[in-house]
Amino acid sequence: MKTPDRELRRFERYRSQTSVWVRPLQETGEHHLLETLNISAGGMLFDLDYPMAVNDILDIRFELPQCPELIRAAGQVVRVDQTETNYQIAVNFRDVKNLNVDTLLAYLEAVFD
Repeated sequence: MKTPDRELRRFERYRSQTSVWVRPLQETGEHHLLETLNISAGGMLFDLDYPMAVNDILDIRFELPQCPELIRAAGQVVRVDQTETNYQIAVNFRDVKNLNVDTLLAYLEAVFD
């Protein structure tokens, strides 16, 4: 299953294996612990062992190196690519709760550049 790849990126992506906890917003219960493949100030990419639907809204929490607290965000699934072993899920942040976009961008640039 490959969804159309539209080049809508506004921010540089950084390869990063950062811990991320994900749960569809409409579900209750535990978040799934995963690792990012890359991250930007606008979103992230991660592997999952089952597909999600484009436009699903997610409750996301993630770690950043040298950051003392989890970053909390709402994200929208924008692309789902099936690989041989799993699904790559691309998410755009809709709302980052405890950082503004400029601060997140500056932080990512400082840590990963």
